[in-house]
This record gives sequence, C-alpha cells and structure tokens, in this order.
Amino acid sequence: MIIASLVLSMHLSNYSMADTAGENSANSPTPEQWIKLNIARELADRIAEMAAGMKEFRGLVHVVGNRDRLSIICQLHEGRKSEQDLARSIGIGREDIVSQLPNLQDMGVIRTRRDHGEVYYVPASAKHEKFMRDIYSSFCSSLVDKCERDDLPYR
Repeated sequence: MIIASLVLSMHLSNYSMADTAGENSANSPTPEQWIKLNIARELADRIAEMAAGMKEFRGLVHVVGNRDRLSIICQLHEGRKSEQDLARSIGIGREDIVSQLPNLQDMGVIRTRRDHGEVYYVPASAKHEKFMRDIYSSFCSSLVDKCERDDLPYR
C-alpha cells in the first residue's frame, strides 16, 4: 500500500490536474502519463482493498483460534441459536458460552436477534454466514459426525 501511495503521490505532484488557463501547459501530462496515473490510482485502490481484507481475515483467524469460539461458530452455521441451545449442543458450561459471545459480537462476527423475548445469536452478515459454513464443512463436520456415531460430546 505504501508503494502504490508513493507512486500515486509522485504522479500527482509532477502534473497539474487542472489547467486554469485552459491551455496545455508544460506540466500537463501526456496521454501516456494519464494512463500511468490512472493505473497507479487503480493499483493504490486495489492494494487498500487487499489490506482491509487481510485485516479482516486476521480477525477471523483470531476468532477460530479459540476452541470455544470455534465450537460456537460450528453451531451457528445451522442458523440462530440461544445461549442455552449453544451450551447444550457444544457440551460446555453456559458461563463459557456467555464469556465468548460478547467477544464474537465485538469482533463483528455475530449479532443478536430477539424473538418473543428470547435472545438468539446469528451470523452478522451473509459473508460471516458463508465463513461459518466453510469452517464447519472444512473442520467441524467430520469430527461432529464421528462423535455422534460414538455418542460422545465433540468438544
């Protein structure tokens, strides 16, 4: 991102963006230079998008780096769950669930939904829902299936 920003600022400082006299000045860029300038702008935008995506990904890796949070995510791929539903399906104490849910909310991975006075937890967005399904299918489903066959908690 720094490199693209430097390239863009060099191009911008070399050329006058608006010709106040209405004529071409010595500092006006040629068509080739305008193309390079536009490419530098596009590159800077793409690098900024990648940096934002990497920051979000780092946060999601942090989410799944904790066993309890990973277990919650593996359950929420199915849809909304209450604290009690999560504790029962995961096989951990409600206190552990309650301590992790605010973390997941603060990280922007889940949000709450109220229905008839009951609080349910759901993925925060379609992107997070897909992330949860992918995590479940890649890492949780075979473990859950094996434990269910052996009648064991999967934690």
